[in-house]
Amino acid sequence: MIATTKEKWIAENYVASRSDNGAQYIDQEIYGSKAIPCDIRYPHGGEKLEGVVSKAETMDEKWRQALETLRHQNPPAAR
Repeated sequence: MIATTKEKWIAENYVASRSDNGAQYIDQEIYGSKAIPCDIRYPHGGEKLEGVVSKAETMDEKWRQALETLRHQNPPAAR
């Protein structure tokens, strides 16, 4: 299966994001968001990670990652 889109802007956005490091989103407010105090830590023994840590190589991979994220956030027992 190959993922495609009829929407030209989606394809253009995907291509543009391939060279984007996401810096424009640092400290950006998300409309309707709610801040919840927390202290989450993820152990990491390697080099300091800067910028984008993972990028989909293809649209198929992008959608697979999105679906996996949704499944993780909304497991069947919680639906």
